[in-house]
Amino acid sequence: MAKPLVSICIPIYNGEQYLAECIDSVLKQGIDDCEIIVVDDVSTDRSIQIVKDFQKQSPQIKLHKNEKNLGLVGNWNKCLELANGEWIKFVFQDDILADDCINKMLETSKERSFVACDREFIFDDLVSEETKNYFNNKLLKLSSLVKSKPAIYLSNKTISNIAASHIYLNFIGEPTAVMFKKSLVNEVGLFNANLFQICDLEYWLRIVTAKGLVFIPQKLISFRVHANSTTSRNLTGNKNFRANYFDVVILAHDLLFNKSFAAFRNCITYFQKKKIQLFLQIKMYEAQIAFKNNATVEPLLMEELIRNYPQLQDFMNVSLRTKIIYKLLLFKRKLI
Repeated sequence: MAKPLVSICIPIYNGEQYLAECIDSVLKQGIDDCEIIVVDDVSTDRSIQIVKDFQKQSPQIKLHKNEKNLGLVGNWNKCLELANGEWIKFVFQDDILADDCINKMLETSKERSFVACDREFIFDDLVSEETKNYFNNKLLKLSSLVKSKPAIYLSNKTISNIAASHIYLNFIGEPTAVMFKKSLVNEVGLFNANLFQICDLEYWLRIVTAKGLVFIPQKLISFRVHANSTTSRNLTGNKNFRANYFDVVILAHDLLFNKSFAAFRNCITYFQKKKIQLFLQIKMYEAQIAFKNNATVEPLLMEELIRNYPQLQDFMNVSLRTKIIYKLLLFKRKLI
């Protein structure tokens, strides 16, 4: 049986509020040579029934139900494992594709393996003006970094230098805003389950700091911002601590040491590497302080981090210079 051209992957969990609108936008793509894989992470609402109703309309829709809840990253990885297409296109349950989104991505790929597009934001009524202002005016985006009207190829060196200048900021976009070849999964592996908030950014960088990407400046997707989204929910306990402190530490560590980022390190300058090292030193110091002051976090959490990323041991002893810089940064945050 021939492989489909595109695997459209929709990971869902209790997404009944917007799921029908999402799937409807996928069906409007008008692509015959595709499979639509919906992976449910043990939803307790009407999500499953909504998918089954759409299955009556389209035989392209395949529903996979996880036996147990895998969590956000686990569910994304299940999508990667089930996808059979040449291309993988994530679409999240809250988001909407423009009618020509996937066709435009395919047309502009130009033999490249990773495509990203600009997006617009949909805000629910409960979203604050401050949040709206952040997404509309302050969020770092490729469209603000790259001034181009037609689609443009950005080399791995260009992307690496942007990443080195904006550590841990997702300037590429959310999963709905990208499309990439399934063959890349065999090269770089799955999403990193040790990450909570920037798991998508780390994965994109793992790919594009070696391959580059094609950027389409048109807004081909709508990303919904609302209080009930996974990224908007307040995390508690260990998850909150990991997301706030460990995510950026792990990413900086991997940029400096992981073999998957060898091309990245070859693209950046000596001074950029030193900047990332200083950033990691400060973030490790900040994590240690927060760890000591947070009685709700498991006592062995820091040991687990060092065990998984042994090079971080070298960043545990903080110099006086780093402490001074950290205090200056705290003062700057208060001013802001």
